[in-house]
Amino acid sequence: MAQFPFKDGDKILFQGDSITDCGRREDPFGIGTGYVSIIKGALAAATRGARIEIKNRGVSGDRSIELVNRWKEDCLDLHPTHVSIMVGVNDIWHDNVGRGISAAGYRANMRHIVERTIAAGIGLILVTPTTVDADPAHPYNVQCAEYAAAVEAFAREYGAVFVNAREAMWRAVGAGPSVEYYLPDGVHPSVAGHAVIAAAWLEAVGVIR
Repeated sequence: MAQFPFKDGDKILFQGDSITDCGRREDPFGIGTGYVSIIKGALAAATRGARIEIKNRGVSGDRSIELVNRWKEDCLDLHPTHVSIMVGVNDIWHDNVGRGISAAGYRANMRHIVERTIAAGIGLILVTPTTVDADPAHPYNVQCAEYAAAVEAFAREYGAVFVNAREAMWRAVGAGPSVEYYLPDGVHPSVAGHAVIAAAWLEAVGVIR
């Protein structure tokens, strides 16, 4: 266990698409059943008495542009001390229904979000999108690597915590029983897949080594 990186009273907001949402509206605690829930439990076990508030505002189907459009209401107005952002698979995947967002558009949207967040004095945790198909060589996954690289570049430029969930997922898939074990449909993680994302997040922020 590393030194706990958050302090009493901190509020951590999670933002993104269905991978973050994960049924949070049906959950009486508003957290859902995915990686955010795992992180919440791990933080509760590791806080050493600190009270950390977790909020989830992921929205299934969202692309980076939807985050731009709702950023004031669903981030800035909530006054979190930290925000964790994981978005991008729908920017790529929704190309099949004419709603894709190019890499240039994704970078522009992410820069807009990041700069508004930094200006508000909110700590940033940037998480890469993971996968868009079970085949790592699929053109969508090749494209996803470009979006993940953009997230890493923003983390370096703005001094944000960088969570390479994409690398962690493919490493787990390579060592695991099957792609489907972690990614039943190639996009949405299983419980095991969500655990991989949560572990990468907890390691990146310094809760675990």
